[in-house]
Amino acid sequence: MTIPVDPLAPASPALRASVREMPLRLRPSMLPGLAFLVILLIGLASSVYTLVFKRAELPAKDVSWSSVASGGTAAAVSHFLQHANPLEDPLVTVDRVTAYLATGDLGARVRRGCGNWLFLADELQLYPGRLANAAGHIKMVEEVAAYLRSRHIGLVIAPVPDKSRVEAAQLCGVRRPAAIDGRLGDFEAGLKTGGIDVVDLLGPMSAAGGETYYRTDTHWNERGAKAAADAIAATLHAAGLAPTQKAQFKVATDPEHERVGDLIRLAGLDQVRYPLRPRGDEEAATEIERRSHAGPILSRSCRSL
Repeated sequence: MTIPVDPLAPASPALRASVREMPLRLRPSMLPGLAFLVILLIGLASSVYTLVFKRAELPAKDVSWSSVASGGTAAAVSHFLQHANPLEDPLVTVDRVTAYLATGDLGARVRRGCGNWLFLADELQLYPGRLANAAGHIKMVEEVAAYLRSRHIGLVIAPVPDKSRVEAAQLCGVRRPAAIDGRLGDFEAGLKTGGIDVVDLLGPMSAAGGETYYRTDTHWNERGAKAAADAIAATLHAAGLAPTQKAQFKVATDPEHERVGDLIRLAGLDQVRYPLRPRGDEEAATEIERRSHAGPILSRSCRSL
């Protein structure tokens, strides 16, 4: 039997009483929303303060009737509040810290894998026209190679494997589209078809043993950089492009310290201390000083694939 229910009918006295007696329970998932509401209210108050007490800093030309009609005043006021509001940076930081502590959210551009491993979201996206874009890059390299060849200059390309490819075991649930898997191999194959010498960095970095990328950064750590440098040097020697002169270097190791990576900065948490943000990498950086000036200048441009 079906009992018709009128959703517009007034609630019974018993139901109204039970709703009034129901306690309000705060859950962790509600904290970002509550923090956002508080931030909005504080931001509104500070914006009003800025407009009232600092309005003299707003250029007069931006508050004319013609500027209001064209939308210039709205843009000028927005820019003015963004730079003159004394609480703009602290409010953004409080918002990011609250979201991180309550839900682990690191913003739109950062993904968290195993433990303290962070990954750049841009590396995990599939963009429209990516195949045509890759073909355009290959054509660009071929044109540069032809230009250099006409001047008797050799060119060797070292495509950089992205962090999520080399450290795939640390993704822990972070989705990496299967279509990305062949991106590096296809790019290298396209270069070789065009007669471009290519250095394989993925193999040496995978075989290096241990971590080759910083956990909180998009860049190689020293182990990864050494594996890549050794692979490039071996290719240059095999191609007869290595310098014959030897340079001497002085090598020293700095004390171990925390290195806050660029992914923590992208998450907007670099202005606060741990544990209000992910812990940075512990690193004892190596300082290398060249003692003699010999050999060619090495120029590099990196693009992860």
